[in-house]
Amino acid sequence: MEFIYIGFGWLLGLLAPALTKRIADYYEKQNLEKIILNDLKDLKKRLGPIPYLVYPKYGKLDKEIFDWIKDNAGIDFQTSLKEFIEQGLTEAQVITYLNTIGQQNGTLNYFKKMNLFATDSHFTKLSLIDKVLVEKVLEIKFHVQALNEDIDSFRDDLKMTFMPGITTENYRIVSAEIDKKSLMIAKKSMFITDKINEILSSREELVRIENN
Repeated sequence: MEFIYIGFGWLLGLLAPALTKRIADYYEKQNLEKIILNDLKDLKKRLGPIPYLVYPKYGKLDKEIFDWIKDNAGIDFQTSLKEFIEQGLTEAQVITYLNTIGQQNGTLNYFKKMNLFATDSHFTKLSLIDKVLVEKVLEIKFHVQALNEDIDSFRDDLKMTFMPGITTENYRIVSAEIDKKSLMIAKKSMFITDKINEILSSREELVRIENN
């Protein structure tokens, strides 16, 4: 019997490190997924308001974009919309008003570059989490990089408008490029936000299924 106990203890000694590592990996995976999802939520908060700031300036806010903004721009827009509705305005009237005010405002937006710092700091550990989630996160990182390149280009064009001696014609050309890139940045912000929403919705659905 003593030999059985000794053999059992020896077997546990062999299995313990592997079991401990498996448990540690599980909790690290759970924590890593939480970090990434929170990072994506934070990115969404920064991207969501951009279309609201851009499209009205060009009179291009329509019902489809307005509905998107309602779902994604955050609490500040919801508060403003509530105030408009309380004043008796319909959504169509709100859209018209925003376009009118936006076109009257001659100032330009200054876009901040986007990032996923928390995700980047854990980049070497992404192999621990679900492969599908990793692929989707990497896709978003690719689109964020493309967005940041547009923002850099926008900033370069903006600097050109302040160059001494710039001709009226060149100013007109550069301004047209700024307008074009502003709308492109807004469009890409919506696209990336939609991608984030897909990830968040799929993870919420997965959690719901696991809990049931």
